Amino acid sequence: YKGFGYFNLNHQITNPEILKTLINPMQNNRDVQHIIQNYLRKNKNVKTVDLD
Repeated sequence: YKGFGYFNLNHQITNPEILKTLINPMQNNRDVQHIIQNYLRKNKNVKTVDLD
């Protein structure tokens, strides 16, 4: 978990570097991981992107 961000759906983002600039950094902790894992478990068709 790096953080969260918003962008206009009318723009196609194809470069991971641009995506990184849109993220507001947030702290990664156990609560965040629990929320994310539950969401991904319930929503199987979500696409994730590794930004490391």
